Amino acid sequence: MRRLLTAKFLLFVLYSPNNAILCAGSSTLYTHTPSSTRSDPALSDPTPRRPSTLDAYYTSEQHESPPATRHPRSQPTRPTMRLPYAPTTPSDASPSTAAIYARIAARRAPRPLIPLDLALLHSPAVADGWNGFLGAIRTQTSVPAGVLELAISRVGALNGAVHEWTVHAALALKAGVSAAGMESVRTAEAALPLVERADGEGGLSARQWAVLAYTDQMTRAVVVDERCFRRLRDFFTDREVVELTATVAAYNCVSRFLVALDVGENNGHEMKSVEELSKAAAAAAKS
Repeated sequence: MRRLLTAKFLLFVLYSPNNAILCAGSSTLYTHTPSSTRSDPALSDPTPRRPSTLDAYYTSEQHESPPATRHPRSQPTRPTMRLPYAPTTPSDASPSTAAIYARIAARRAPRPLIPLDLALLHSPAVADGWNGFLGAIRTQTSVPAGVLELAISRVGALNGAVHEWTVHAALALKAGVSAAGMESVRTAEAALPLVERADGEGGLSARQWAVLAYTDQMTRAVVVDERCFRRLRDFFTDREVVELTATVAAYNCVSRFLVALDVGENNGHEMKSVEELSKAAAAAAKS
């Protein structure tokens, strides 16, 4: 029996005293780094592989920097989305698929379908549910537009979702959030834990700072501490808290989908400054 256990087929891993790992059947020696010295144990893997952009993120200090200056989750620019876009009209004769296309087109009108729609429409049922949920967030909530757009813009800034920031920061400005306030949305350190801000500091009211802190904790920590939640409740009703929470959750979903698939080919691009967005809004108002 011992003769059958050759080095070629024996499956074992031998840990040597010098913390090296020798895999049977291979002459490759892998260095084992003790967990106390690893930058992130969840990413430690003795198997050789090509470093990725995410490796650089998790082994650097970039994720502690202000969201506007560095966007570690953004991948290098590629010429097209990671998947081909679905066709702008149904590719099959199914009446249900045609109805889904029609519902999404109705919500976008008078604009055509956007890249996000054409990515989602690979799965018409998912696209339909997404359209209904986001449609309710966009058009059937009681929270003022300026508050919702401020929160959505913050999610985009925190997650490095260039398209989300560009679109919703412009809408926040249009809804009355000051340029100074939007600069704070773009660059302020995440409120982990809650940082008390004075009314008017950084161009934002105490109410807007409470929204920003709640958005930060939902997006970065997921768990919201009690002080942060009580601060939010000083300004919003039960219904408004639910709607604001659903909005932050929804646009975290949107931003992660956009960035993961590089929808719209925005990954790696710098976010537009508040000044650029303000000038573009002024020019559009004159035209």
